[in-house]
Amino acid sequence: MGMDATLIAIGPYDEKLIPHLDYGPWDYKDAKEGDLVVTTLVTCRTTDASTALATALGVRPMDLGRHVFDGLTRTQHQLLMRFSLAGEGRTAAECAVEAIDALSRNRKWMFVYQPNA
Repeated sequence: MGMDATLIAIGPYDEKLIPHLDYGPWDYKDAKEGDLVVTTLVTCRTTDASTALATALGVRPMDLGRHVFDGLTRTQHQLLMRFSLAGEGRTAAECAVEAIDALSRNRKWMFVYQPNA
């Protein structure tokens, strides 16, 4: 059986962060500043990609006690290099790195590598 994985972020809602969240402004119309929200940053659909993401984060895929991070700035370059999926004029990696950078500025956001094996 293969593995897939996601990198998610969890933190307090701030209207300025909407470009880096999963949904558009209309979907957050009832959200209040500080409400806890979740967003997906990277989705890996293969075992190889899931393992590469874990490696970029400095963990083993099934090292479940080490999958929560307070910040990811040290891995941004690695993420960009490993996940160069084509997107709308920009790569998915560039969008993920941009979102990680924006969310990391607020120290209350945490990031979670979530494998599904």
